[in-house]
Amino acid sequence: MYAKEVTNGQFQRFVKANPQWQKDRVDAKFADKEYYLNDWASSNCPEGELDHPVTWISWYAAKGGGWGQLLTFDKLGRPCPVW
Repeated sequence: MYAKEVTNGQFQRFVKANPQWQKDRVDAKFADKEYYLNDWASSNCPEGELDHPVTWISWYAAKGGGWGQLLTFDKLGRPCPVW
């Protein structure tokens, strides 16, 4: 897991530098187009929300930006409990 929330501003810079992750260009294999960046207009985050946490992104997009990390046994050092 990423220790800090990723902001809309950070993610906006990422999608502008990596057009394949823009809302209208993302591959359906990597994001659910019905929900991906649902609150954004094209490749722009909602006005006045640059410092808000980004929402409606896929794990693949987070991973592409260097923020997504799966919690695995080797990362945790012990198994997660199953309830």
